Amino acid sequence: MTHIPDLNSLGKLKVEIPFNLLAFIISVSFLLILSHFLIKSETWRDSFTFSAAVLSAAGTVIGAYYAYQSIKQALKISAANAKQGLLTKEEKIIDRTIHYIHLWNDPQYAALREAMRKICDVIRAEPPETQDKFVFDYFESHPHEEQQVITVFNFLTEIAIYIEAGYINEELAWQFYDTIIKEYCEYFAAFISQRRNRGGNNKNKYQVLLDLHKKWHTLQRM
Repeated sequence: MTHIPDLNSLGKLKVEIPFNLLAFIISVSFLLILSHFLIKSETWRDSFTFSAAVLSAAGTVIGAYYAYQSIKQALKISAANAKQGLLTKEEKIIDRTIHYIHLWNDPQYAALREAMRKICDVIRAEPPETQDKFVFDYFESHPHEEQQVITVFNFLTEIAIYIEAGYINEELAWQFYDTIIKEYCEYFAAFISQRRNRGGNNKNKYQVLLDLHKKWHTLQRM
């Protein structure tokens, strides 16, 4: 089972000095002071000076150990925070993907879905060799429905941009949008091409969506 760090403890340092280490440092310090007093000391002043030096060295050792443990624990906390951040980022990606899947089924898109279904049914009824011309003629007399198609392609392009940027989970998006993107990009290929050939920045219009369609189509054939 994956260990999940306690979020309340993240960012807090708690360093404890082991009793054995502390006892060892105190014992060594005491023996050094006692040895100096019994063997080398000539005056109490010498013993006091030497004792102060020993205790200072002991404090330095304890301080160094404390600093080492603090850094070590800080690195562990940093790693835990980083891991938690990655999990949060992945969860946000999944949530965003689910949002865009639900959005297509949202009632506010009902009119667009119905318009696309109606137009695709009409196009499907035409012979393949006349379908492109039919689309252009149909939009000439149905400008409102042309605008609805443009809105749908703008929406699908937005999804493709997010997938390319890693803001949406491609696997989940593919499971839902693959058939939709495939059908629309094929039925309206000539219409898309016409809009891209208008010059200026239009040549890059829907490019990310077309690249995604090509990628998914290639994956299906492999």
